[in-house]
Amino acid sequence: MICTMRKNSVKNQMDSNIFEFNAASVMTHYADFIDGSTNSIALVLSTSDLVPEAKRALALSCAQLGYGTDACCWATVVRENGSEAEATPKALAAIDVKQIVEGMDPAAIIAADATTVALLGEAYACDIPLDAHTRILGREVTAFADFAGMLGEEREKQRAWALLKKMSRSHA
Repeated sequence: MICTMRKNSVKNQMDSNIFEFNAASVMTHYADFIDGSTNSIALVLSTSDLVPEAKRALALSCAQLGYGTDACCWATVVRENGSEAEATPKALAAIDVKQIVEGMDPAAIIAADATTVALLGEAYACDIPLDAHTRILGREVTAFADFAGMLGEEREKQRAWALLKKMSRSHA
């Protein structure tokens, strides 16, 4: 009986996707900071919660670029704890960002502001230019100084879209 249960247990584990298991582990460990699915293939990093307009723009952009609908997983590097009177910020360090990226293993990363760009650069010991597209360990990376701020002006919106288009799945 014990051997049969172990055999079935191993079989069930073997049927699961190891990448999804790693993503689920990361999402559990960093539950206060991550919102999304273990199947997400684009990771959006931001210092605080993005305004709804920015989230919608990034989700639609990722869908248009071939990453699919609901492609984004959202990681916020600073969270508030406790009641408003006792709110204490809780922030991720560079090592945490690296563990999230490696565990989630996204095809694309969008760093939505200068703080997360710097944290991502520290995590991977590299310089990441602002308002530019680059690659880190085979992953498409688009780094913004202030993505949400770019949405207020048509010319800046177009510049943001031009950067995001460099992450297109047809170019990968």
